Amino acid sequence: MDTTFRRIVAVALLAATSLLASCGADAAPPASDSLPSANASVDAAVNEAQRVAYNEAICPLFTALVDLDPRLAALREVGAGGDASGSAAELDAVAASMVSVLDALEAVPHWAPGTELRFNLISSLHVIRTQLLIIAEDPSTAESAELLAILPYVASEAMDRSMNRAIEGGMSCEGIE
Repeated sequence: MDTTFRRIVAVALLAATSLLASCGADAAPPASDSLPSANASVDAAVNEAQRVAYNEAICPLFTALVDLDPRLAALREVGAGGDASGSAAELDAVAASMVSVLDALEAVPHWAPGTELRFNLISSLHVIRTQLLIIAEDPSTAESAELLAILPYVASEAMDRSMNRAIEGGMSCEGIE
């Protein structure tokens, strides 16, 4: 595949995914979340059950992300060294690990204060995984090393804001493994 074409595809995919992520970052919650309820105590109980289920599903994923972080950092360093040719197996392994996390994120139950955090995590991981897959096509090129060196991070300002909203809403991983 022509390297110029690969670079254009990589930039276009990253830009499109980032655009989609930023468009949804400030999206209003579903209309059903903002409708007044005739029975506030039932709503409170349902919200609490959703919060608990959300916490139990998402908290272990933070551990998986913490485990992935040094591997991503090591890949960035390999790319910064200018030669990613020996990293094909690790590229594939990290991309596969990301699929597991993405599948688990898709299964996280709905909880309004955590919706944006879940969306930002999914979006961020898709951008990173897409770039890894592009690099893995031919890690021996200088372009692949460059792309690896600038591999995006999971964390972002949008992620921080959505994490704060979820925490303010009651997200807590205390006591959850």
